[in-house]
Amino acid sequence: FNKAIELNPQLADAYYNRGLVYKNQQQFDLALSDFNKTIELNPNDADAYGNRGLLYYNRQQFDLALSDFNKTIELNPNDADAYGNRGIVYTIKGEFFKAIIDTEKAADLYRKQENNAGYQKAQELLKLIRQEMNKN
Repeated sequence: FNKAIELNPQLADAYYNRGLVYKNQQQFDLALSDFNKTIELNPNDADAYGNRGLLYYNRQQFDLALSDFNKTIELNPNDADAYGNRGIVYTIKGEFFKAIIDTEKAADLYRKQENNAGYQKAQELLKLIRQEMNKN
């Protein structure tokens, strides 16, 4: 990816893919930089927003994460992961009704996409959200 960027510094996909490699290597600052560059070059890259949102989430920058998950959903309304991730952020922020709506949407999309693991994960998350909501 470094060579691709050297040959064509405007190639958004090269930055995105290199960002994924950095993320997998836990080089989060470099990953964030590459996802930022991807979005600068291609502001309609839903996956770049989703991955950047995860980085913000891991840094506990929940408002930035929420913004990126919102943008991911705006660009790709069938992204079950984005709904699930946004539901987690809403749970952390204590916005349980929004969390339930998003997590139910994620579960529905996972079911329609025949992603049984994702569906089960969303169902477990729904149970946890409801338990947390009942505590408050």
